[in-house]
Amino acid sequence: MCRPQAASWSTRLSRLSISDELRPASPAVMLGWPLLQMLWVGGLWALQFMLLPALEQYQLAPMLVHGLVDYLRQLVVGVALVASLLQALLLVRVHRLNSLWRELRGQLLLACVLLAAVYLAVAALGMAAERWLTFNYTVLALLGLMLVMQPVPGFIQRNA
Repeated sequence: MCRPQAASWSTRLSRLSISDELRPASPAVMLGWPLLQMLWVGGLWALQFMLLPALEQYQLAPMLVHGLVDYLRQLVVGVALVASLLQALLLVRVHRLNSLWRELRGQLLLACVLLAAVYLAVAALGMAAERWLTFNYTVLALLGLMLVMQPVPGFIQRNA
């Protein structure tokens, strides 16, 4: 008697998870997700590998360059915080709230939000934690790169 109920329960759950997975996303999600990723992940990488080396090439006063680097990093991490929060909202809109801790995309976004918030808090408190900030920035950039490799929420790939 209990056996058929368990089977129908698992069948019902599998249908629910399949229908949740196949729900198509709106055009706002399909356009907003990659644009937000390009904004914050591309900004982190472009700052680190293009803008900062270019600033060092101009041979400005080291104290000026250091202050500018600190300011630009805080600015880009602030953009990363806002953009990753918006991405989390898009993910919740398509896949419900529990996708933040059940899906890899949601876990990566939560880690990015946490890292960006900690970076800004440590920088705002003026702690002498240069290595921690560099490590935090690097991990944030790598998590962003991992997030870029994930599919857009609600994207249904059709076989040709």
